[in-house]
Amino acid sequence: MGPIVDTGSVLLFLTEIYATAYFAGYNFESFCNWHYFDSHPFMVKTTLRTCLGTAVLIPILYAVSLVTISRPELGLLFIGNLALFLLNIYDLKGTRLLFRKLLSPINLSAAAIGALTVAFFVRSVVLAQWPEPGDIAWVHGPLVSLIIYDGRLPTSWFPITNLPLHYPPGFHVIPALFDTSWGVFPGQAVLLYGASILPLLTLLVFCLAWIITQSVVASIAGGLSVLFVMPGRTDTWAVGYFYNGPYPNLLGFLIVVFFCAVLLARDQQQIERSSNSATPAIGILCTLSLFLAYPPFAVFPAAGTLLTSLLGNNVKETLTRLRQRSKEILAATAFVLLAFGLLILSPTWSIDWTLGRVIQNTSGYSPLPLTTFSFSWFGISIFAGLAIAIFDLITRRSWRFSLQYAIIVSSAFAFYFAPIFVLILPNRSFALSFIMAPVLVLSFATELQKRFPRLELNWSYAKIKLGIIATAILVLCVCSPSLLMYANGSIEQHAWFPQSPSFTDDFNSMRWLDANVPTQALILNDLSYASLYLPSLRVFNLSFAPISANGQTGNSRVELFSVWQNPLGYYPAQALPPFPSAWTLENPWGSGNIGKPTLTQYNGSLELGVPSGNFGQWGLHDNYSTPENLTQFQALSLLIASNRPLGLSIGLQDVLGRTARYDMTTGGNSSQTIDLPLNQSKNIQSGFDLSRIVTVWVRTGYAGPIPKSGDSIAIEQIGVRPSANMVRDLISKYGVQYVWVSEEWGMVPLSSFAGFPGYVSKPDTPHTYSMIFESYSFLKLVYSSGNSTIFEVIP
Repeated sequence: MGPIVDTGSVLLFLTEIYATAYFAGYNFESFCNWHYFDSHPFMVKTTLRTCLGTAVLIPILYAVSLVTISRPELGLLFIGNLALFLLNIYDLKGTRLLFRKLLSPINLSAAAIGALTVAFFVRSVVLAQWPEPGDIAWVHGPLVSLIIYDGRLPTSWFPITNLPLHYPPGFHVIPALFDTSWGVFPGQAVLLYGASILPLLTLLVFCLAWIITQSVVASIAGGLSVLFVMPGRTDTWAVGYFYNGPYPNLLGFLIVVFFCAVLLARDQQQIERSSNSATPAIGILCTLSLFLAYPPFAVFPAAGTLLTSLLGNNVKETLTRLRQRSKEILAATAFVLLAFGLLILSPTWSIDWTLGRVIQNTSGYSPLPLTTFSFSWFGISIFAGLAIAIFDLITRRSWRFSLQYAIIVSSAFAFYFAPIFVLILPNRSFALSFIMAPVLVLSFATELQKRFPRLELNWSYAKIKLGIIATAILVLCVCSPSLLMYANGSIEQHAWFPQSPSFTDDFNSMRWLDANVPTQALILNDLSYASLYLPSLRVFNLSFAPISANGQTGNSRVELFSVWQNPLGYYPAQALPPFPSAWTLENPWGSGNIGKPTLTQYNGSLELGVPSGNFGQWGLHDNYSTPENLTQFQALSLLIASNRPLGLSIGLQDVLGRTARYDMTTGGNSSQTIDLPLNQSKNIQSGFDLSRIVTVWVRTGYAGPIPKSGDSIAIEQIGVRPSANMVRDLISKYGVQYVWVSEEWGMVPLSSFAGFPGYVSKPDTPHTYSMIFESYSFLKLVYSSGNSTIFEVIP
């Protein structure tokens, strides 16, 4: 019925992602003749090259996807990269010596952390099977589905909805391409690619800590700090983004942190080398990749590249180098300008449409409260990192890396003074700062260790650097509660909506729809989270697509929402034919001890109050002078207000004295509408004739609660609903072919698509919807799993 991912499949998929990225990074570095990462341990340079390959693949796959996205293309990419990798292996002597160094503490530590984090996220994917609701349903899953459906990059959301493509698709072409080989649902492909980023991000911060401290313990502390959990807000810690769905943001984290690693590696070089030209080149590459995949962060490597290039050399030396390499620089500049020019002038996504609406809605952005930075490790580490970065800038120690960190943090804080900085998404920029803050803290400990050599102990053949180890242990202690959550699996209780009891049945229905419903067939979905996942399986024609851009949905079928508000298909109520006389109060008509109710009548409304007594029953009625025919109506409709829930019955009596009684309980509301289907009375006398009604009565006592002193009821209107069925009429009007009732208890209100997020109970239970729809002659039940049901419309 559709793919379900297992442990072996997930491991194979992640291996394919890492291998493709590593081969691309290795080949790109070899092609540029940089050898930029050669001096680092095997696991460090392997991680850095994999990140470089990830940055390289984004513009390459984006360019290719303008023409096609297909499985042969992926096979050609992988095999071609593998062949070039085998051809470009250099430094064979170093490779032979490598096997003796693989067992070094730094390599073993990195391998252990990588294996553990990969194992955790493999388990998470297998456990969840499906990502969290949120961004995955609103944009990421549907966009990957659309790319696969079109076989190339689309320029609009059609046929999912009628909107311009408002989201940059650079991230989405990667899982779309890999999914041509994997064969999983697009939403699962996004989850898999998101899961592949976090182990790589953890190892990347591990590498940063190693480059600046040369300490295994400090590197372990730095890497594991990425796994810190900050309860309450998933947008402040890296793994939180895995649980709430903005996976392009994770890719943005990875690219920016990788560029910071490049700057840090450059800072640690003691002499000028020809390979130094790699720093601005990689900066431009990262800027281009982020512009395609996550534009809010593109400003960081762009600014970092520009400022470090200007401040790294004096003006005379800079001009001399520019003259010496004028042709190469001119060609590279032309290429970069051409690439950015094409993206701006002829983009696949509407940059001006998106940017204009973001700027217009800056007041809608909710920044982190300032108290977040005062009373948490999150804020303390960011401020400590910023202070150390400023100190490093002054002392010119690791100044490039520190300058880049200061740019990120200051840009995020600038939002509190200038709302235009909403364009960099300040909360997510703070999360990026938090990821790298422990590296700066550990680097400061390294500097103190150098200034105070007495903090070093010689033991056996090892030198124990107490300052660095103490700081690393402090970082590990702060992160230990979080690490325990990963170890015992309690972090998985954080969310994972797909593990809710109803999702299994709904997922079965989703897979049935995927296997049996044509793309063009219109499906009436109920706006539950599960139903909004549907475009993340493949392109469907939905009455309510999840795509929303700044309050616009492109949906022209909003009227169909009335089906879920009014599944019985009632049209507006009509008042009963007027009675020739006033209502007559009956007191008492049954047993009980209650004072005579007061009755006030005004323009057809009835107001009753119980002035005294313990409890009892009362009633009132009115008569028609000639029999009334109610067969042309579908239901009685009462508009009632009551001070508390009260049992109430309404009865119809025909000319021969036979009755049909309808029992109900008021809601205790200031005003509510109660509809009673005329053909569903549970208390009807044999031979009752709905076409010859002479008496209508209202009484208590048949259903609880029983009235007592102080109770009041206002019957504002007694009416009837026309027999025409609005559900049938709307389904016919819009050409609905399938109706899906999800088992989920709640739904997203239409106001959420206008920028007011929410989640509310459905007006009726899934079981009630299914029972009502099953009673319709124009709907046929074709699939059910628990209370998740699918109906086909009968022409």
